[in-house]
Amino acid sequence: MTDDSAVKVRAEDGRCVNGDDISLFINHLPNQKDTTAFFTENASGSTSQAASVVEAMECGARTLLMDEDTCATNFMVRDALMQKIVSDEEEPITPFSGRMRALYEKAGVSTVLVAGSSGAFFGQADTIIQMDRYEPKDVTARVRALVPFQKGEAAAPAAGGPDICPDQKRRFPRPGRDFDEERGRVKHKSLGTDGFLIGHGETDLRLVEQLADREQSECLARTFLLMAKGKMNGRNNVASLVRGWELDFQREGFGMYEENGHIPGDLARPRKEELAAAISRCRGLVWGTSTSS
Repeated sequence: MTDDSAVKVRAEDGRCVNGDDISLFINHLPNQKDTTAFFTENASGSTSQAASVVEAMECGARTLLMDEDTCATNFMVRDALMQKIVSDEEEPITPFSGRMRALYEKAGVSTVLVAGSSGAFFGQADTIIQMDRYEPKDVTARVRALVPFQKGEAAAPAAGGPDICPDQKRRFPRPGRDFDEERGRVKHKSLGTDGFLIGHGETDLRLVEQLADREQSECLARTFLLMAKGKMNGRNNVASLVRGWELDFQREGFGMYEENGHIPGDLARPRKEELAAAISRCRGLVWGTSTSS
């Protein structure tokens, strides 16, 4: 029904963030944390959603799907009164409403947003559809009579500001101690669409909503085990790991998971977008960053 690279993005309070460049949306935090390589074990709604946006772009997403109900309000928009009370210099968040149009015009990333309480995005939307008794109606012309179209240049980063395409090439994961072999084998356990365990370390995928079934989660866990024996070595970034997995799968299919002459029968292929999401959310990895790409 949509672009096959579309990624649902939402706030995920408490998720880990591993070295993401979220400076496009968040800067000069009160604790002086570096937002060009942001790490946290307990992200807020705004920092988690900023991370999810740049992670989606990192793996090539061209469409972002957002539902106002599951988004962080302060990440999405700042109204005129709030801007008067809290100046731009005091506010660390540049809201998504200030970047959405530039993401499309400069990076080719579209946004499909479901909103029920705020018209803040009307001026930047190419098409506006109203749901009326479960029936979709195109009300773009009606809205344009009230709100003129706003060109994206006004929302683009100023000269010297962050690039509209954050540099995510600097994140290099490698296996942590949860991947240490015990009796010759690393134990793993699928938790259904909630995620999986490697050793005692959990990868929480409960809010990665496009993961469809437990067989995909099982496939992700086995992919981690394969990567830990080779390509996930602290020298390949997330994008190259995902790209390498795609090429291997095209050549070998599920045969790449063969063990002792047997291919597990409880596997379903996840999308590359869900693999990238799992890597970014894994608490059992050790992350290095580099100033070079």
